[in-house]
Amino acid sequence: MLHDALLEDYIEKFYGYGRWDATFWFVGMEEACHFSVKHINHRLEEWRKRQKKPLESMEQFAPIIGCNWHGEDAKLQPTWGKLIRVLFAAKGRTGHEVSHATLLQYQRRDLGTHTGETCLAELLPLPSPGMSFWFYGQNSDIPFLKTRELYKEHLWESRIRFLADRLAENVPKVVVFYGKSYSEAWKKISGMSFTEGEIVQTAVAKGTRFYIMRHLTRYEDIELDSIGRLIHSHFGR
Repeated sequence: MLHDALLEDYIEKFYGYGRWDATFWFVGMEEACHFSVKHINHRLEEWRKRQKKPLESMEQFAPIIGCNWHGEDAKLQPTWGKLIRVLFAAKGRTGHEVSHATLLQYQRRDLGTHTGETCLAELLPLPSPGMSFWFYGQNSDIPFLKTRELYKEHLWESRIRFLADRLAENVPKVVVFYGKSYSEAWKKISGMSFTEGEIVQTAVAKGTRFYIMRHLTRYEDIELDSIGRLIHSHFGR
């Protein structure tokens, strides 16, 4: 069984990777990673040892919980690779600067770190390989984990408020929300109405540009480059 007391603490406090005062925020629905009782309990214990931070430093935390995205044999994580591609284009990095090797190097060293330029936050805290999977109910005695629907209902508004508060406090230059099916949550977090574009929705507030995308894996590289160039064109306005 899962360690319920520590699991409840994690559910309440954990939000992702990086730093709240980062220039670029990428906000998704939930993390995808290994999925088993053994892995989740190991993740919880390592998080406890590292003082239960709301944002972990990915290059330190991911390797110790068994996610193979940072070592010598690291592979480019599908969602992160596309996210980094958008980021590179947003910073004006194009052409030979954007290769599998440069994307992987950024993933290993810079993405979601406590000293970097990105915050990777999740609307919901528990990792899952997909929306059709839910194993927490049969491995935990926490009542609101019995179904995914109860879990979502229990956390939805409080997580939205927390992220909205952190956003207001830190005023990042760019916030990219990915997963258009959660647009209502993204609008509540940002407090904005969005304009529909050809491949991305946009909004602007004092100090921050907001974007709502489909899930990153649903875009071709040429589309991601185009979105990144759009973000780049907005800098300084």
